[in-house]
Amino acid sequence: MKLVIVDESADTCEMLTFILKGLGHAVWSVDNFSDGVPLVHEHSPDMVMIDLNTKGLPVDQFIKAVQTHCPSVEFVAMSGARTVMVRGHALHLRRYLQKPFEPGDVQKAIGPKPPKVAQK
Repeated sequence: MKLVIVDESADTCEMLTFILKGLGHAVWSVDNFSDGVPLVHEHSPDMVMIDLNTKGLPVDQFIKAVQTHCPSVEFVAMSGARTVMVRGHALHLRRYLQKPFEPGDVQKAIGPKPPKVAQK
């Protein structure tokens, strides 16, 4: 699988890259949403892991820009805040990774496709 990570923490990007490459995935990372859009356009990833508090574009604009180019891309919402699931759900995201995380948490977050959530 091809993944793009957008997180302003170099340590988080490095840790995720190490874990994901170890699982056999192709990984690229960037530290802000503004630079994330061209990176997604260049690599057309299957999944984008985003820290919801990353600088650059507002997160909802980033998601729309990515979905315009890659309509089937999956997102993983990441945050150290306990509200990551609430914020992710408000953005219609179905995958979450709470920081700090363990390698097994990463594998679960990118694992099998979650069931579709009915939108009202």
